[in-house]
Amino acid sequence: MIKRITFFLASTFFSFSYSQSTEKTVPDSPSKIRVFSPSTSSASKSDSSYKWCVKTDVFSILTGEFPIIGEYRIAKKLSVEAYAGLTYGYMNGNILFSSEELNSTNGNNSSYYDSQSAEMGSSFRASFKYFPSSDYDAIEGWYFGVQLMTKTINRGYGESSELLKDGKDSFKKSGVAIIIGKQIFADSNIVWDFYFGGGIANVKHNFLSTSYDSNTNITSVLSNENSKSGPNILLGLRVGFGD
Repeated sequence: MIKRITFFLASTFFSFSYSQSTEKTVPDSPSKIRVFSPSTSSASKSDSSYKWCVKTDVFSILTGEFPIIGEYRIAKKLSVEAYAGLTYGYMNGNILFSSEELNSTNGNNSSYYDSQSAEMGSSFRASFKYFPSSDYDAIEGWYFGVQLMTKTINRGYGESSELLKDGKDSFKKSGVAIIIGKQIFADSNIVWDFYFGGGIANVKHNFLSTSYDSNTNITSVLSNENSKSGPNILLGLRVGFGD
């Protein structure tokens, strides 16, 4: 009996030892760490700065000039501005020239008639602007630039002379100036632009006069031109909208 019990215990011990030695150990799989990288959408890369605006000039309207102005950003700090408008001569035709200058052109036997009725003319300007601010890109903030301009103001003679009633009194001003200003955008994309500048301009005055010949009793119509250069002072207050 004792031999049987001893044999049974020995068999059980060797069976348990063999099973332990043949058991395969499965190593634990290493844990995986997931790194979150935010996606870069095209919207986050898009430029939210203003790129264009359309406006008019309040000060110009008060002096008889009715413009439409368009501005477009061509680089991070640069923009171009185009200006086209109509003019209406509120003021008397010889406002830019003294009577001595006019009389010297007309001669002793000539008569000059002041223009009276206003007619439409035209104006054109082109500006190149640089926006140096580190807080804003063009077209917002302080800027300086160069402006080229030409403006024609026309007036008629009305009933001042029967011979001149269909004629035209014309001032043409052409010049260049350095401008400094600031442009800001308010709510609803409203833009305000205030600037001033200075440069040089040439003014040509084309006008008519009459000359009487006592020998023939004939009155002739003469075409005259005066020209002079002087300072070109600019001041503007623009308002409009942009995006």
